[in-house]
Amino acid sequence: MKVILIFPSVSGAIDIYTNTSIISDLIRRFTPWGKTNHTPPIGLMMLAAVTPPDIEVEIVDERLEPIDFDAPADLVGITVVTQAAPRAYQIAGEFRRRGVKVVLGGVHPSALPREASQHADALVLGEGEGVWPELLADLRAGSLKPLYRGRPQPDLDTLPFPRRTALRHPDMYVTTKVVNATRGCPNTCTFCAAGVGLIKRYRKRGVPHVIQELEQTPGKMAIFVDDNLGWEADYTRALLQALRPLHLRWTGELSINAMEAPGMIDLAAESGCFLMSVGLESLSPRVLSSVCKDGTNQPEKFAPLIRRMQQAGMAVWVNFIIGFDEEERDTIPRVMEFIHQNNVELATIYILTPYPGAPLFKRYERQGRLLHRNWLYYESVGGTCVYTPSQMTPGQLMDEYLELIDELYSLRSVAQRLLRSPSRLTFSSLSALHLNLENRRSVAAQRQYVARYKAYLAELQAEAPQAPEMLT
Repeated sequence: MKVILIFPSVSGAIDIYTNTSIISDLIRRFTPWGKTNHTPPIGLMMLAAVTPPDIEVEIVDERLEPIDFDAPADLVGITVVTQAAPRAYQIAGEFRRRGVKVVLGGVHPSALPREASQHADALVLGEGEGVWPELLADLRAGSLKPLYRGRPQPDLDTLPFPRRTALRHPDMYVTTKVVNATRGCPNTCTFCAAGVGLIKRYRKRGVPHVIQELEQTPGKMAIFVDDNLGWEADYTRALLQALRPLHLRWTGELSINAMEAPGMIDLAAESGCFLMSVGLESLSPRVLSSVCKDGTNQPEKFAPLIRRMQQAGMAVWVNFIIGFDEEERDTIPRVMEFIHQNNVELATIYILTPYPGAPLFKRYERQGRLLHRNWLYYESVGGTCVYTPSQMTPGQLMDEYLELIDELYSLRSVAQRLLRSPSRLTFSSLSALHLNLENRRSVAAQRQYVARYKAYLAELQAEAPQAPEMLT
């Protein structure tokens, strides 16, 4: 019996996300950065880990290679994020036409099971490890059920380590040392759909269990992909202290308030953290309150905490979202001012995206503010706006976004911020340079993507001329 687990690309095209610049290529050669900036699909590696040993299993990542639809398989499992849903449904259709059973899982089917069920023989909602062996046993018995509700794992130490040997091209990832130390996030951010189908209770792996996985996995660089690694300060301290003897370089995302805990910044730097990602979201207290983020994010504390992280030797990666209803007129321009004033090494700016399953999606749907349900364009990184903002048209918001990233990733802006930062001339700043060059290369592609999307909106406008203006 053979199972193929698939991570679909957005368009079906292979996306080897590498940089062609000489500088970025040199950085890759002399640092632990892998051949691309893609991370392996940890959810699929976990399903492979709980697959019985007598079942052959492999992971196909369409970002790196084409899918062979004629490959022999008894079951195909596809993980589905919202933007990749149209492609995932195409893949499912191709295999089902060949008589292969298809199961869909991931955040999008968990949010919209009725839609997803039209494209699959079975769905897995929520965390899949607890129910995956049952699904495979049912398949063997010829009694596959249409719906399996994933049973959340209260004790994460009972789970095996991700099965990285199921990856077909492990050398193509930035690193295969991708780890979850915790699951769940107690926050209730209205724009977030990460907890769809999952329990909100924060669960932690034992620190020795995490360290054992890191020690057994090759590579000098690790990435923590937790939703909220720093929620419990005592646990985070214990983990960071245990990381120090490993002499790894690691990166991950922590809530900005986690850095306020006494000694946490120095401990993170000493444990090998070279790039700390923090979700600031907005500089407006009114916005942060409206999205239930004011309990963790207090704008007056952002700058001093960033400075302290930089002085400890870490580069800082900040994330902002634009397009909230409650934004004051100067909120968006202030984002670039803040980034320059604080010499932030790396920044990502997103247009607000109301993902299915998030409270914001339900509110905008109820208010009739969603422009469409073409999931291909529900991608915050691509610069598309899929709803009607309160203070401008979608077209105006997208234009402002493109102006921001033009400035953010200009060589002048990148050079000034990196050279003025206290973390300059370190491995941290070198890594930030590499990622800035990657992002700079993406600006032209985003402009083309937004142009195609605007043409799509123009078609929708022509079909419904009575609808609110979308572009001007």
